[in-house]
Amino acid sequence: MHATLVGLAVVIGVTATANAWQSPGDGGPPNDLTNPAPSPGAAGRRAEPPSDSGDSTAESGQKLCWYKQKVSGCGNSCPFSPHDCEPQFDMPCETQSQCKRKVKERANCLDTSSKGCKAVRKRCGCGLPDMNACCMPDGSCEDMIIPECAERGGIYNFGEECGTFECSQPAACCFNDLTCRELVQPLCIDAGGDYQAGESCEGFRCPRGACCVTDSQCKVLAPKECGDSGGEYLGDDVSCRNACPCDRVRELKATCNGGGAIRIVVKFKNEGSDGDLIVVGIGQRLRIEMRVRGKVARHSVCCFGGAQTVRLLGPEGCNVESVANCR
Repeated sequence: MHATLVGLAVVIGVTATANAWQSPGDGGPPNDLTNPAPSPGAAGRRAEPPSDSGDSTAESGQKLCWYKQKVSGCGNSCPFSPHDCEPQFDMPCETQSQCKRKVKERANCLDTSSKGCKAVRKRCGCGLPDMNACCMPDGSCEDMIIPECAERGGIYNFGEECGTFECSQPAACCFNDLTCRELVQPLCIDAGGDYQAGESCEGFRCPRGACCVTDSQCKVLAPKECGDSGGEYLGDDVSCRNACPCDRVRELKATCNGGGAIRIVVKFKNEGSDGDLIVVGIGQRLRIEMRVRGKVARHSVCCFGGAQTVRLLGPEGCNVESVANCR
């Protein structure tokens, strides 16, 4: 049993969360099941059918064992997901006593550098799964239970009904190689794409522009690829020429007068840093903040003797320095 996070949609193994209840009689929760609080962020999960490993699975109208799950280990790379209370589609039941009180499972981390993780599931009842909005790949919607939604390749939206819920519609989904496919938003995100609401691939140019991967390294990338690399996207069609902070630095000059005062001047290639605070270091301990005015930042500080190395410390990674010789 597992659930793997993939952007806005979650690929479900044999667990599912429900925010509403379907039960006989007065519409309240089943007698065997305490009505749990809804799981946060449960809407919009991609349904997958239960495994066909030979275990019995629930048919329509069949009650299921429900469990809440806690996960430990692996950080964010555990294949299990915590949840408040979800039905187990490979564990049909008639009464709560047929469901084990506690179930433990272990798994390897998705990040192979970590040791492993553990899921502990505690019984919260025996009850029916719910019919909720199932969004199809073509953007249409039908109310159904999660196994049926899974079989039809839909996106299950817990606690939602088609009468009041609007499914994502197919639109341009841009990939890092600038190719385009028309997909609904959850499937686009599952596939690693960037959803462009309201756009179709025909006649649409997937965006790309300058991305400051570091303060001194610029690449032309798609917005999502830039974000995935930890960079700062500067805008569609923006050139990398002098785009990143260190690219704009022309020179740092430090001079010392007869009284031991060091005058620091940092010049920039354009006014892209106007108003920014930069940080300059003198020697190993002294740090000075300087405000850029237009294309230049100036500051004087006293008093020093001997050779003093002045370095530009912020923006980081610029590796610009000058030596002031004070008498």
